[in-house]
Amino acid sequence: MRKIKNHLWKSILFLGLLILTTNCADDDQPLKVLEQKSGIIIKQLNYQELLSDNKVIEKIQDIQKLQKKSLYNKSTKYIAEYDFSIDLETAKTVELENYKTYNFLIQRENPQDDKLENLFLRLNNVGEYDTYILKYDFSATEFENLTIVDLNNRRTEYTPIDIAFSPTTNTSEKYICTETWDTIEFISPRDFGSDENNIIVTFLVSSECVWFNEGAGIPIGENNYENDPTDTSSGGAPTDTTNNNYVYSTPVFKSPEAKMLDDFFENLTDGQNDCLNSQSNLDLHSEIKTFLKANFDENNTTLDENFIDAQNFAKLVLDNCGSQVDWAEKIILDPSFKNNIKALCAYEKLKEAGGLKQILKDFFNTKSTANLIIKLEPNLTCNNNPSFGCTSFNKTTQTATISVDTDYITEFQWQNSPVVYKTPMLSIAKIIIHEAIHAQLFYNAYQVDINTELSDKTFEDLYEEYRKLEGWQHEYMADHYISIISSALEEVHLLLNDQGYINYINNNYPDWTWQQIYENMAWNGLTQTTAGQTYLSNPDNATLYSLQNTNVATNSNETQNCD
Repeated sequence: MRKIKNHLWKSILFLGLLILTTNCADDDQPLKVLEQKSGIIIKQLNYQELLSDNKVIEKIQDIQKLQKKSLYNKSTKYIAEYDFSIDLETAKTVELENYKTYNFLIQRENPQDDKLENLFLRLNNVGEYDTYILKYDFSATEFENLTIVDLNNRRTEYTPIDIAFSPTTNTSEKYICTETWDTIEFISPRDFGSDENNIIVTFLVSSECVWFNEGAGIPIGENNYENDPTDTSSGGAPTDTTNNNYVYSTPVFKSPEAKMLDDFFENLTDGQNDCLNSQSNLDLHSEIKTFLKANFDENNTTLDENFIDAQNFAKLVLDNCGSQVDWAEKIILDPSFKNNIKALCAYEKLKEAGGLKQILKDFFNTKSTANLIIKLEPNLTCNNNPSFGCTSFNKTTQTATISVDTDYITEFQWQNSPVVYKTPMLSIAKIIIHEAIHAQLFYNAYQVDINTELSDKTFEDLYEEYRKLEGWQHEYMADHYISIISSALEEVHLLLNDQGYINYINNNYPDWTWQQIYENMAWNGLTQTTAGQTYLSNPDNATLYSLQNTNVATNSNETQNCD
């Protein structure tokens, strides 16, 4: 083994290194590089980086692309003559001085067995790439659990092919080699892994390769290549014993995370694929990948409800093409909303104050999991009545849609009032908060209806009481959440460029408190509830409610303050 290692460091090696980690490269990540002190450089390439090597592209230019509409499969190529696909997103390259190899994962729709296969391209002495199929004597899952001792009892087959033309060899005849498995340590740069832990790569040393007829079970032409049916520029022997060189390979295979991404993108509808392929959504593919990976636990993929929710949300994004997506909050801003500067600014300030989902968590003492879509709708009605805001719930997708009247963003009139007010930013924030609470109430009620156990036991008990009431959601909000709506308004108000109004109130209405003002704003939309009627039955409350809401509408800042 010492002799073999010395050749690695001292010779210009014939490397067939099929690197490396269990991750496939992300097309939105920078080039990842491992460099051994001896000068060997191992790169993990994404699809765009691979395109920069014209020789490789020339080698595969005649391969037909899989007929998939998903942009994700743009980097998957189908080799018809051998009935397999290569995934260019798993490209790895090894460089040593003027020597270079490329390695790709092979995928078959109907494999004969579960053995791992890689496609290997190596630059030969005339500047062209020779091509091999490497078939390992284990599956990808087995490889992760095999020891060096176990691996040394396995055999790897090298089948030379030329992927640009029809096969000229009898594919039952393969190279088999003298093999030894070992490990090698590489320096781990910051963008590849931990600064504290170097990368340990398990690799195969192959030497003294000979032809082997699988049918006859005998070697052909031991240690010489007179029987090699191909020339040295197209599928020659993987090693050249005259130069005493070796093949070094480490299997490339897809991690559970990579397989998860494949499954997701390969099972989209035509409409979802059209959205993904749209030139106006160039970043969407990378955004979805990042979002799914952040919610993926490879140790718990079958019953992981968070991941299932994440997949459903990503598909919902594609179903609402052209929207702005708040991935952290799992909120979709419809084009009608995102293109309204004032409405979008109010949302951004709510997010700056902690976000809608945090507000909902404060309400319900549990993480909000409902998907949200926010949009503007002209001439909005709710339950057949004109309304400033309305929320609906789709049980199939578990998605709540918050609609805000388009005109309300600019101006509004209260019912039975002739006065037209310019809508303050604070009022827009308030209606979004109000409707978001409706969204979570819809979601929680649905979970109870389908017998899902909620972490918030209080809601489950109260729901049984309130569901019997007409307009039960407003009754629930009026009884339990006026103070929390008030607190949310207080937090966002400081971000709305409204200091002039704050100073105005402090100087001209010293008897008013901001808690009173925010609470009276919170009662908007809830005055017809039992609690609301009780509150307004007090003349002092009724007077303050009217005066303070009118004052906010008249004097609070109506201009957005977002860039």
